[in-house]
Amino acid sequence: MVSFDEMMELAGGAENIAVSVFLRVEGEAPGSMFFVLPLEEASRFIQILTNDETFEFSNPPYSEIGLSAMHELGNILSGSYLSALSDFTKLHIYPSVPSLSIDMIGALLSYGLIEISTYSDRVIVIDTALEEVDGETNTRIQGHFFLLPDPNSFETIFSSLGVSS
Repeated sequence: MVSFDEMMELAGGAENIAVSVFLRVEGEAPGSMFFVLPLEEASRFIQILTNDETFEFSNPPYSEIGLSAMHELGNILSGSYLSALSDFTKLHIYPSVPSLSIDMIGALLSYGLIEISTYSDRVIVIDTALEEVDGETNTRIQGHFFLLPDPNSFETIFSSLGVSS
């Protein structure tokens, strides 16, 4: 758990440009979830996945295959994390259809902060690293998941874990 300010710093600062996959969490503990990768990390991932060394999120226009691959990465990882959280808490939670954005961190995350900021200043952070080991080279891509439970969802999640909020 971190504060909103710490979340912004973990993501590289409010004015840093990043790639984000956003989705709403639905079910017994609704909220918002963001998967955020720095431009360089996201570009490197797409280059590896599509075998297109020219793909760069810092250089639009973007190829449809690159955008689709990034969108799908966020979808798969978000679904996996929500499934694990659901299993762990025994709550029925599931993702909405994700959306992909490329913008400043402050702009990307402000959507999820608007509703929650009147009730809380805490966010659940899940550090994420994807690693490919290919012979002698290791490629490591690091990003963050930010889970912003809706105001009543914090209590629901903590209660399901037997923790008083």
